[in-house]
Amino acid sequence: MTMQLLRRYAWRGRLLALGMSFAFCSTAARADSPTPEVTYPSDGPVFSIGQPITILWTGGNPEGSVSIDLIDDTFYQVVSNVTPDTPNDGNLDWTVPANLICGHTYRFYIQDKQPKWSYGHPFTVECGAPVTE
Repeated sequence: MTMQLLRRYAWRGRLLALGMSFAFCSTAARADSPTPEVTYPSDGPVFSIGQPITILWTGGNPEGSVSIDLIDDTFYQVVSNVTPDTPNDGNLDWTVPANLICGHTYRFYIQDKQPKWSYGHPFTVECGAPVTE
């Protein structure tokens, strides 16, 4: 074995001893996948608390999965984990949760396992009846 392989196995043993695991795999095929990008919502729509929407995206490893978080642009912080792991099929049904602050601007953060990531377009959440599009 070469020194490089010996070092790799030594690190693996240390990480396993710490309760961490990982897999050696080729990322060449995944590296060519485009960055996942939210395509809807876009252009600054206004949604209401309790309104169902379908989040749409493109890109990412088509054989993998993505995670999506909701960012409050006003405070620039994650306020909700929309989904920690969903198939990268380009859509996810979601309902605007009641714990969001009305009048704030939000956006989605999407990441695949490569990791490649991006932020979606901003949208506003208002109180009251759902806004028709």
